[in-house]
Amino acid sequence: MLYSRESCTGDKKRPHFSLWFGNFFEPYFSDRKKVAEGMREIADMGFNSIILDSKLWEDFTRFFETGEASPYVAMQQYMIEEAKKCGLGINFLTLFYNGDNLYPHIRDSAPDLLHPVTGRDGKPFRGYRHWDLAQTEAMAVHTERLYRLLAKDAAAKAVDETGVERTPCYFYHSPGVMPSFDEDGKRVYVNWLRNRYQENIDALNREYGAEWASFDAPDMRDLWPEMTREDYRNGGARMRMHRDNMLFRQEIMESFYRELTVRVRKRLPGIYLYDCVSQWKYLLPDWVEISERGLDLWRLGKYLDCPSFYTLPADAYGETNGYAVSCEMAVLRSACRQEDLTGGLFLGRYLYNDIYNTVTPAEMMASALGAGATDLFFYGYSGLDDGGNFGKWSEDRKCSVRQGLDWFARVRELTGKRVKKKQAAILFPYASFTMDNRRLNEEDFRAGRNDCLGYYQQLADMGINADFVTPEQVRDGALEGYALVILPSNPLYRYLPDGPMEEMLRAYVQAGGHMVA
Repeated sequence: MLYSRESCTGDKKRPHFSLWFGNFFEPYFSDRKKVAEGMREIADMGFNSIILDSKLWEDFTRFFETGEASPYVAMQQYMIEEAKKCGLGINFLTLFYNGDNLYPHIRDSAPDLLHPVTGRDGKPFRGYRHWDLAQTEAMAVHTERLYRLLAKDAAAKAVDETGVERTPCYFYHSPGVMPSFDEDGKRVYVNWLRNRYQENIDALNREYGAEWASFDAPDMRDLWPEMTREDYRNGGARMRMHRDNMLFRQEIMESFYRELTVRVRKRLPGIYLYDCVSQWKYLLPDWVEISERGLDLWRLGKYLDCPSFYTLPADAYGETNGYAVSCEMAVLRSACRQEDLTGGLFLGRYLYNDIYNTVTPAEMMASALGAGATDLFFYGYSGLDDGGNFGKWSEDRKCSVRQGLDWFARVRELTGKRVKKKQAAILFPYASFTMDNRRLNEEDFRAGRNDCLGYYQQLADMGINADFVTPEQVRDGALEGYALVILPSNPLYRYLPDGPMEEMLRAYVQAGGHMVA
């Protein structure tokens, strides 16, 4: 739980409320008057810091090394000065999934990739080698430079409930591990396979329906198939290969975060790292595909102060559903190793169902607080995506934002952190979440995700608190104290069965627990 120390809060106790503010297109790319107006409006709505989109681009590296500022970087310098005038702190989106999603169509500065991965066609492909320690170090250096050389004394300021000073950092947006189809990429993946199959090539051959003489025999393309709709319908060896591909992504991502967070905290003591692992929800993505990135919130939660994401009130079909926010915050609550939940809300959506025409931003902030959020960050003031642009919002919606933030701050001060109350546990469908793909398996994907939401909604309507638990948490005894366990749809479980977890479920029922499946 953070308390903002920005001057715009005055003597009020306010949570950390941060709003993403993009300047990569007009009017905020070059119109200083519009930027100044935006900063005043952001402060007036009740936010106390802004998030600048400052990825590891070449023009930022050049600025830090030579002092030469591109128009984009120069505008961020101006934004920082205007934010200071309004009493707002500065937060940064420091890293992105494949380096950048704006070059070359929107930004003219390329991402600063030390050694990009090699694509299936043998050509360089935009993306990080997350196992490359030199790249990890470059990311840590970039994060430090943003705070020390760009934000300087304007960096966001907060204290936790013990009074320790913290510097909030939005950190890594939409991370994802990519394979590399070259010798280095094959070496890393084959070493992982050797460990998984305990150097037993016969065991791997049985799983893959192959007859390779050694782990080095297959080509990387043979080990990493391009999945199809037919694969999801027919199953078999290619699905088992895909399972291993996804587990590799998760393990590489975890080891990368373990190393990166240590390096960043060494350079920036007191940094408060919360992530945005997905801009499009976590359990219930309905529009943008986030599968196949190696996103395991619980693994990342071991190393972050809060492993967060943006959510919004829409189900897995994109239909408006206010329960989606509290349901996804319950997932976040399960993954956060501490009790501090920095929740993210995507405030927008016009072209793909105008959801905030049905529910208000204030209602969603209340839902987030009720589900355990202690601080909030938002997308966004000037974004390219569907919605995410406060500058074009109507006055009534801006009023709802202001009222919601004020209400959240007052009620958090009265209630403190969410009371733990074990009533019902929903088993997170880890296997299907790990292996599924909305684009290739859309019907099962959407129905399975909504099954979780449906159970959560029914329990909420009956006044029953529902928590999410993972297979690992079940193995560690997390079911103790729950009167009810829900096993939602998990159609790909056969590829990732968990015997020890099943034994714990049997023991739970034999001891008098109730289960619905």
